Amino acid sequence: AAPHVGRFSIAEQFHSLPADAQKAAVDTWEGVMAARGQELIGHMRQLLGERPDLAVTSFTAAPGEPVGKYTPVGRFKSLISLAVNAKNPPSVADHEAMHYISEYLLDGRERAVVRNALQPGRPLFEKLLEKARRYDIENKTNLADEIQSNVENEAPAYAFEFWRRGELQAEGLLAKVFEKLRQFFDVVHEDGALRH
Repeated sequence: AAPHVGRFSIAEQFHSLPADAQKAAVDTWEGVMAARGQELIGHMRQLLGERPDLAVTSFTAAPGEPVGKYTPVGRFKSLISLAVNAKNPPSVADHEAMHYISEYLLDGRERAVVRNALQPGRPLFEKLLEKARRYDIENKTNLADEIQSNVENEAPAYAFEFWRRGELQAEGLLAKVFEKLRQFFDVVHEDGALRH
């Protein structure tokens, strides 16, 4: 059902406005979304710093469209796209950042630790799937299917996202890798704050 304010849907109210009021409403909406996009890009820079090999953009996701995208572009360049209308945009940024981190910032041993901890059948993988299924039910998404269809890439990204939100506990060597990343973020954030 369409969102309502009073007796009429928001769409009905919008379409009943004069053309100049509709244009003003659209301009305001686009301005708000552009500001959100800049906030998201800033959040990503707080996480990863200024990286010449990474471009970050924002967009408005259509219903059912993914709210974040990580795209390797050639051997030494990546693109992260973040939806300004995601339910929790900073969490999406954490998820997409982990794709980049896995490829460029973790060493081979750290990647092996992450991959090993999140193998199907391992306790943490099962906890992650349980969290994803609960999220899917509450939000009508398909995270669990996405994780299971691409374990190597999506399990670490969703585990990191849920860990950053405090919804998943990492243990052992994985906890050390994630803590190292938290410390990296803190250094990047402090460095950025000193420059401004």
